[in-house]
Amino acid sequence: MKDNGFIFPISSMGYQEIDELSLYNIIDRLRLTVELMTAANEIHKDYLKILQLTVVLLFAKNFSYETDMADIKYISCHHSYVDLLQNPPIILSQMRKQEEFDGDFFTINDSIFGTYSFNISEYNDIIGGYSSVPGFKSDIFKNITAMYVNGEDTGMNRKITEVLFHFFHEIAAIDLSNLTFLY
Repeated sequence: MKDNGFIFPISSMGYQEIDELSLYNIIDRLRLTVELMTAANEIHKDYLKILQLTVVLLFAKNFSYETDMADIKYISCHHSYVDLLQNPPIILSQMRKQEEFDGDFFTINDSIFGTYSFNISEYNDIIGGYSSVPGFKSDIFKNITAMYVNGEDTGMNRKITEVLFHFFHEIAAIDLSNLTFLY
């Protein structure tokens, strides 16, 4: 900023048009990042706010901007987890089909609870879009639920899925359009 007077190089010789939407996207991302850093460094942490800001940044729409002065295209941060949510494993594995045939619950290995029993009819309501619980009809929650039940991934992506699933399912879904919780 010292050298450019702005976040990235712009022309000092003439008018430099900056796309209004891109500028607002940059401002919003910076504001959310600073709020997250502040919340994480508070003595009395508000974990709900930390999670909300993290989720909003995780699912924020991608954008890019290119100036007349630079040969560089600025691209917003994109987390690979979002790509996994675009095509979640909807088809039940043979083991899940057998659980569905044998009983009323899926037994899921979970790093938070050890094992978690998830009601099969509730799963079907969520995936089918029939649930009456606020937030359970959102595409993001449907995809998170599908990944939670059917996903075979391990490591960080699995942990993200488990945290998001349990938060959305047990506490509140998040409406990303206006940053509110649906209880």
